[in-house]
Amino acid sequence: MARHSGKEARDQIVIVVVALIWMLLRTDAGNRIAGAQEQTVEQLEAAVVMTLARFVEWSAQEFPSASAAIVIAIVADEEVAIALETNSRGKNVAGRTIAVKRLQWDSDFAGVHMLFIGDAERRHVGVVLDRIRSRPIVTVSHLADFARTGGMITVTTTEGRISFAVNSRATAQSGVRLSSFLLSHATKVSHESGGDVR
Repeated sequence: MARHSGKEARDQIVIVVVALIWMLLRTDAGNRIAGAQEQTVEQLEAAVVMTLARFVEWSAQEFPSASAAIVIAIVADEEVAIALETNSRGKNVAGRTIAVKRLQWDSDFAGVHMLFIGDAERRHVGVVLDRIRSRPIVTVSHLADFARTGGMITVTTTEGRISFAVNSRATAQSGVRLSSFLLSHATKVSHESGGDVR
């Protein structure tokens, strides 16, 4: 894990949660994954995105109605999109269903609540994040420079072990809130030199 320096060390506290998601994926009866060690990286990442949605608190104003779906957009990762559609079918989060959208890096992202960005759009990540920085959209990716670029949640999957880091500065700018349950299980790590969580 690399570290940030100077102003970033003061401005950005990165919350790293190791194995919490893994525990939830294995024990949550509504989101159980059988034989998780045999799942592809994309299937695990889709399950993580679905689980993370349970820890996000959006304002009711971000939905057109009390029963409107949580919209999760996938950019440049068809396998994650397919896995998320399968994983979310028939399930709900806080009484809302999950709607999966496939979008391009230059889409408007209106009405989107979560956004997962894949490898193919690496060169456009900064542009996308700059455009939606003040919107209540939870951004997720496994890209190595994601947090440093302003992404909110960086997911890492290694040999079936899942960990993720949350950029609290980006989260605060978006206006969404992560649940106190998630934060109460977090270990706070302050970056001291250039680089990113991975």
